[in-house]
Amino acid sequence: MKMWLGYNSNKTMEFKLSNDYLRWNRMDDEGNKYGKVPAISWFTNMNTTKRYEDLILYKKYNVEDYPKYDNYDAINIDKVIDIPIDYKGVMGVPITFMNKYNPEQFEILGIDRYIKDNPNYGKRFTINGKEKYARILIKRIQFEIVDCCEPCIDLNILKQNPKFKEYKSRQLIHEGKVCQKTYHRILIKRIEKVNI
Repeated sequence: MKMWLGYNSNKTMEFKLSNDYLRWNRMDDEGNKYGKVPAISWFTNMNTTKRYEDLILYKKYNVEDYPKYDNYDAINIDKVIDIPIDYKGVMGVPITFMNKYNPEQFEILGIDRYIKDNPNYGKRFTINGKEKYARILIKRIQFEIVDCCEPCIDLNILKQNPKFKEYKSRQLIHEGKVCQKTYHRILIKRIEKVNI
């Protein structure tokens, strides 16, 4: 990938217009016209920290919630937040996924209608004969979590403590659960003194 979304994406922005525009949203005291343009995104080829933030996943895969396409071996996902944590195959996700794309977490295979092995090349995928909106095909980059060198605790348990602070940079998936790493701990045990 030669460019990616920058920090500002899918924002509404306002631009000064020439006076011959008939449609405008606002006029200032000096008679300048301004128009609003929705969903503007900035692209860059510079590395940003946002590009490497992991998308935290919570949902688990099941056949009922994640139907397969009629003519392509991939599951459909309608919302980025619904990407399952445990699915290893190809997934069709909305274009809004690009705001969350981390190249170390997911591989982009292409867009549905123009993927090389689409049997109906040039056409969108369907489910039960009904065409879906455009989907980006992705696949998780597989990694194996080996025993963590720092202790980590289930995020749901940690959130029960009112003083708990959430740090996304210290979170990981461990045994299918979102956990937050704690700082290193030394394990100690009290020695009972016996008076003789």
